Amino acid sequence: MNDFLVELLNKIHIIQKEFGENIDSRYDELITMIEHSLYCIESFLQIDTNEDESIFVLYELISRAHKTTHALMLLSYSGFELQSFSLIRDLIETHYLIVYFMKKPEEMKNWFNSDYKERRNKYSPNTLRKVIAGDNSTFKQALDDDYYGHSTFTHITPELLKIQKGTNDNKDENIDRRFVRLCLTEIAYHVIPIAYESSNLGLKITKDVIFNKNISKLKKLTKTMSFYQMICFSTLSEYLEKGSKESKI
Repeated sequence: MNDFLVELLNKIHIIQKEFGENIDSRYDELITMIEHSLYCIESFLQIDTNEDESIFVLYELISRAHKTTHALMLLSYSGFELQSFSLIRDLIETHYLIVYFMKKPEEMKNWFNSDYKERRNKYSPNTLRKVIAGDNSTFKQALDDDYYGHSTFTHITPELLKIQKGTNDNKDENIDRRFVRLCLTEIAYHVIPIAYESSNLGLKITKDVIFNKNISKLKKLTKTMSFYQMICFSTLSEYLEKGSKESKI
């Protein structure tokens, strides 16, 4: 193996090890939530869909979200927590599409065959957020604030450079814990609905009680977490409660 690559991987391993040894209990709730969400998604991905065209798009989107979440966890634990925010945008937009298609399955084929101009006009993130939030204006505002808040971290802005300088000046730690926690919170905020929708879809396809159990645990965890009051998580709880009634699949 190339010496540079060996050195890079060793450096990342050391950072991850130090982070693991120094992690505190404040992360436990977030990690537990993300862990169970991934378990829910993995349960769905084990289903034999028999190449069912009606759920092909959803299956592939859920699979993408699964891989993106793993990549985000690795980045945030490896000293690249600021860089991970660019990838969070990928998770956000995948989340939007999954929930949108669960509510409007008739749009999947059209979206899949659409060109760039049509997707930009008909399936913009703002349009998808309106459908996801429905008549819940508080939830819509929370989704808007979250999405636009990512501009600070996703695009090269003066604010980002100031934040970056602050993390570079943090000589005592390889990883700025504040931004790792923020990254984990964002992952949880967007992987929860994906886990819920994949479990709901799995239940409808297979009638397997495992998906009912996964949904119940998902709801219980989100209701009891202390970080739950952050960034309008209460609206997310409401979404989990009524989401299955609004799904059209």
